[in-house]
Amino acid sequence: MKRRHILPASATAFIIISMAAILTAGGSSQPRLNPETGGAYYDEAASTDFYGYPEISHTVEESAHTEEPKLYSETDVEIIAKIVWAEARGVQTTAEKAAVVWCILNRYDAGTYGDSVEAVATAPGQFAYRKSSPAEPELKELALDVLERWQAEKDGESDVGRTLPADYLFFDGDGVANHFRQHYERAGGTWDWSLQSPYEEDEQ
Repeated sequence: MKRRHILPASATAFIIISMAAILTAGGSSQPRLNPETGGAYYDEAASTDFYGYPEISHTVEESAHTEEPKLYSETDVEIIAKIVWAEARGVQTTAEKAAVVWCILNRYDAGTYGDSVEAVATAPGQFAYRKSSPAEPELKELALDVLERWQAEKDGESDVGRTLPADYLFFDGDGVANHFRQHYERAGGTWDWSLQSPYEEDEQ
């Protein structure tokens, strides 16, 4: 006669507990939403692994900083450098060269001269833009500098280093200097260069 093997009471209890953990583990793995971030997370109270132990908590956090999109392009830098070469390469100070760039951007901000920086800069009969003009490295650097200052101003910064106020939209030259005006008509005064230049070479 064969003898039956009877499991000890402790082994039977372990099997029952293990089976209960297997049956209940599948219903506790649904993620809950974090009310602060909107991301999903698991916590010890809501989730256990296959063996009934708490799973490692995971939190999905959204990036706290998003970079503002650029308002200008590399093409804008190239075009503006060519305009500065044609309009201001002979003027004495960097601030005066930069003012040509600011004048272009002032017109764009006015909203009636074109729907892009490129459209404003290349509009017929406005600025001296020619595709054949050189885009010299130092003028491209200056164009980029002013565009970055303008971008910073749009992003809420103040005192970005303007060399021309926002309401000056026109200028003409006399072969020595450019004279910037608020109105198309040549009546009235011109910009007096009362803003401090942000360029060190102008202080020499």
